[in-house]
Amino acid sequence: MILQEDMEESEKVIENLLLSRVIEEGTVAPKILKYNEAIAIANGGIKEIIQYDKNIESSLKILEIKINQYLKQ
Repeated sequence: MILQEDMEESEKVIENLLLSRVIEEGTVAPKILKYNEAIAIANGGIKEIIQYDKNIESSLKILEIKINQYLKQ
């Protein structure tokens, strides 16, 4: 463990309280700009597959294609 007294003056130490606040209150920006919309499409598609008792494998493949096309727009 590195102690503050062992560190060079040019190195800055983050206080535990600040670090804790960053971890608890911080948010992560989605890597995909259309993330929320893509999730909504996926959720809707999955609900439809379940509701209408569709073939899961082929329906998920179609849904994957639909989401990828949306994200490429």
